[in-house]
Amino acid sequence: MEETVYNGSLELEEDLVSIPVFADWFNPTAFPYHVHVTENIKEMRLKGQIFFDKLLEIIGVSAALYPPKTLGQWKNLFNAILEASDVDILRKHCLVSVSLNNA
Repeated sequence: MEETVYNGSLELEEDLVSIPVFADWFNPTAFPYHVHVTENIKEMRLKGQIFFDKLLEIIGVSAALYPPKTLGQWKNLFNAILEASDVDILRKHCLVSVSLNNA
């Protein structure tokens, strides 16, 4: 078994990590957000900006995409996160994960 040698860099090599495709990660017919979740997020927004809005703003993605109300909107949010520039793939995966935890 070949041993991995640490080269002192904490950056991920983008070419070593493939960008996921929506249909590879999720059932293209199952929508993870329920109506009560989206309503709860809307109510929280009335009280001020929610944490996930701030995360989306940092990477340049519109908070208007969240929460998605349809499968197509969920796919748009997923793609917007993964296509964000100047953000490494680990952080992109984390944002997708956080968005699912809120579903």
